[in-house]
Amino acid sequence: MIEPLTRTTGKPIMKKVHRLPSAIIISSAVVVISWQLMLRPVVGLANNGDFGKVLGSFGLGAPREHEFRFADTKYDFDSRYFYKNGFFSSEFILVVPALALSAMLSRSGRFDLRHMGLIHGALFLLAIILFVRLLADLRRGAQYGLGLAVLFVFGDVAYVSYLNSFYMDVAAYLFMLLATVLYLRALRWRRRMDWVLLLISCFLLVTSKPQHAVLGFPLAMLFLTLKPGENSSLHSAPDPLCPVGCDVRARGRFRPGMAGRLRSRQDLPNFCP
Repeated sequence: MIEPLTRTTGKPIMKKVHRLPSAIIISSAVVVISWQLMLRPVVGLANNGDFGKVLGSFGLGAPREHEFRFADTKYDFDSRYFYKNGFFSSEFILVVPALALSAMLSRSGRFDLRHMGLIHGALFLLAIILFVRLLADLRRGAQYGLGLAVLFVFGDVAYVSYLNSFYMDVAAYLFMLLATVLYLRALRWRRRMDWVLLLISCFLLVTSKPQHAVLGFPLAMLFLTLKPGENSSLHSAPDPLCPVGCDVRARGRFRPGMAGRLRSRQDLPNFCP
């Protein structure tokens, strides 16, 4: 059965999410992420030698003897840490607001790792918020179950500790989460904004690390294989031949001689709002 459609655009109507389940899921995510990333003891990952590929462009670093051993929470600006790595990563884009945050909040001038965790954590919470909107069609118990199950998996320290680090794979992980949620939203509601944000997330995913550039090919195929009229706001449009602005998908359900039997709007429960 085709879901209710708007009369003007022919796109599915976004149902309201139950406020209590969504508030509990999002609040729980904030608590879980903040508790692990911000409060002492700070959770993070040690540098295996890759941090310099990101921090070198900003002249930021920590004692090299700590690599592979400790997750440093304080980093210093020093010319000896500066070097040009010769490539771009979307993780650089996330480091810039963290540096600005550090400049405003740090009294000693040292960089606190938790500022990076705050930026990473904000993107993770954004993915959760966008995901919760997809649960509107489920019953309240199912919303609690699925939402908290997702938080139970991705809120585990094995994932969260990753956010307090400078690995380029963190950007890949976060933009993959956002791309997945935005793809589901785009298929669900066919809104142009979701498709635009999906395209941006995919671009930032494949540019997170040179090794991830190969992901551009399957992601490009994902967009190219979407045919007109198949859940894409870039192609679908209301059918002018269908009463009260029915979606183009419903056109294929009409059969010769059917029009004479359809006398009222109540006869079109599967086609119209």
